[in-house]
Amino acid sequence: MCLTRKLRFALEALLTRLGLALLPVLPRPAVLACARVAAAFAYYAAPQQRRITLANLEIAFGQDLSPRARRRIAREAFYTMALVILDLFWFSRRLEQRVRRYVTLDESVRLHVTAQPLIGVTAHFGNWELMSRALSLHGYTHVAAAMPLANPAVDAILGAGRSIPGVEIVGRQGAIRALLEALRQGKRVALLLDQNTKPDEGGLFVNFFGLPIPVSTAAAVLAERTGAPIVPVFCRANADGTYTIYSRPPLKPGSAGQTRSAIIGGLTQAIAALFEQEIRAQPGQWLWMYKRWKYIDPARPPENYPFYAKPLRLERNPIRRR
Repeated sequence: MCLTRKLRFALEALLTRLGLALLPVLPRPAVLACARVAAAFAYYAAPQQRRITLANLEIAFGQDLSPRARRRIAREAFYTMALVILDLFWFSRRLEQRVRRYVTLDESVRLHVTAQPLIGVTAHFGNWELMSRALSLHGYTHVAAAMPLANPAVDAILGAGRSIPGVEIVGRQGAIRALLEALRQGKRVALLLDQNTKPDEGGLFVNFFGLPIPVSTAAAVLAERTGAPIVPVFCRANADGTYTIYSRPPLKPGSAGQTRSAIIGGLTQAIAALFEQEIRAQPGQWLWMYKRWKYIDPARPPENYPFYAKPLRLERNPIRRR
């Protein structure tokens, strides 16, 4: 590890410890004020992230929203992300008390998430980090796939606070096997599914805001193999500093007459379409600074993609869904 990276990791670990010591003692209004200040600072101090955010918004809403409206959504997204980070610290103390006060479970959760086994899917939408812990405290235990943070020290510090009874974490390596076993035992499993997954890593190109992107087929594969329903669940950040967890009706594998690849392709596209629907309705909740259109579908013109996109040479024949 180079010296610069060592210093950066050490600084991140120090700031994490400071955050855990200072932020949990603040009243809720002060946390919201800190998030607003941090978001405003980051919006102007991180030009690359701002550029990615605005490029993504142009891809998604270029024909429908003015540049001014897209900039407003960008600032909202920076605020949502700032609050997610600060709430990692703030909810690390008195977790159950604060969840009961500031997190509401919509009636749709009881309707759709009670059954077992099921496959819960979500996106980087609202406070996805807090949602897992809140659901567990309300009795919705589950097994979740998670990837460790790049900084091992920060991962260890935050991991202690994020680990609670009722949430079993499995690593991304070999996750499908572990989640499949959990479903066969009648458990709920949870997946975060709006990250880039190349076809040679188990991904599939599906349409998202009119452009193909590579998406993990993990949820669809699990559903096809077990028959378990896929339940989309989201945690919306509200203007008053509270959160609302809600779900959408289950997605189920197709008819018996369909091929396996058709079922997996159809479910993966359905998940992407549902994510798009939620993001369109509440765009300030999503992580627009992520390079979601990073890989160019070989069948599409490169100029349709944002500035950061790059060609993807497929090593295998992926399942395509148009």
